[in-house]
Amino acid sequence: MHSSDAAAMVHQQRPPNLPGKSHNQVADRLMTAREAADYRRQGISTFWRNVKEGLVPKPIYITARSPRWRLSDLCPARQSAINNPEN
Repeated sequence: MHSSDAAAMVHQQRPPNLPGKSHNQVADRLMTAREAADYRRQGISTFWRNVKEGLVPKPIYITARSPRWRLSDLCPARQSAINNPEN
C-alpha cells in the first residue's frame, strides 16, 4: 500500500479538519451524491438505490437539481453499509 493510499483511507474514515471550523460544523457539512457514495464506499448506482430503499437518509435539495446529504446524517448509515456490505 502506498502512503497516498493510506492517507486516502484515513481521510475517508474521519471528517476532514478544516481551519476555523468546530467538529460540529464539519460534521454538518453538505456532501454531493458522489462524495456521499465515496464516503460510504459505494458506487453511485448502489448509493442511489440505497436512497430509494430508505437505507440512506433522503437528501436536502439546495436547488431543484442539487441534492446534498449532511455528513452527520450519513455517519450511522455508513456504519450500517460497512457492517452489511451486500446493501
